[in-house]
Amino acid sequence: MCEVLKVSRSGYYAWRTRPASEREMANQEILREIRTVHRESDQTYGSPRIYQALLALGWRCSRGRVARLMKASHIQANERRRQRSTTRRNETHRVTPNLLKGDFAAEQPDQKWLVDTLALHASACVSYIPTGEGWLYLAAVLDLYSRRIVGWAMAERMTSDLPIYGLMMALRQRRPPSGLIHHSDRGSQYTDRRYRALLETNGIQVSMNGVGSWYRAPRWKASLPP
Repeated sequence: MCEVLKVSRSGYYAWRTRPASEREMANQEILREIRTVHRESDQTYGSPRIYQALLALGWRCSRGRVARLMKASHIQANERRRQRSTTRRNETHRVTPNLLKGDFAAEQPDQKWLVDTLALHASACVSYIPTGEGWLYLAAVLDLYSRRIVGWAMAERMTSDLPIYGLMMALRQRRPPSGLIHHSDRGSQYTDRRYRALLETNGIQVSMNGVGSWYRAPRWKASLPP
C-alpha cells in the first residue's frame, strides 16, 4: 500500500499512531449528533434540516460541513411514507355541486367551513402527530374566516362516525347561523345519510369538490383553539 501511494513506511506508521486532531475529534462529536437527529426524525431529515436542528441545539458548524460528514458516512434522507388515502366515494350516495367555486375567502366567522379527514402516522417527524399508537385518523372542521379548527375528532379506525363527532363538536362550540356553507370532497363519510341529516337540521348549505380535489385548495396554517 505504501509503495502504491508513494509514501514511506515510517511515515505511514507515524500517521497511524498520531493522535486525532481537534478538528477530527470535533467532526466525530458532530457526526454523533447528526446520527441522533437523523434517527429521531425517522430518517426523513436531509442536511439542511439537520443543520438547522444542530444550530437550535447550540452546535457551531457550517451547513457544508454537515453535508460533507453526512455524505462521507452515507447518511441521507429517506422518502416519507405516502399518506393513506381517506376518500372513498359511494356511488349510491347523493352529491351536491361546488358552491365555493374556488373562493376560499370569508367575510365573517362561521360563513364557510371546510372539512377533511386525514390519516396521520405516529413517528418522530414534525409533520405527523407523535404518538406510540400507529396510524390515527383526524376529522377536522376549519373556519375559513379565522383559519381556526372549530371542531375535530380522532380515532384509530376510519369510520363514518368520526366526521360526525368532529362536526358535532363544531356545532356545539360555534352554534353557526343558518346559511353556513359546509365544503368537503365527495367521500362517503360526507355523503352519508346521517351526516347530511345533521347538516340539514342545522340549516347548513352543502358544497362538494370532486374526489381527491380537496388538496388543490390554498395552503395555510390552521390553528387549534386554546
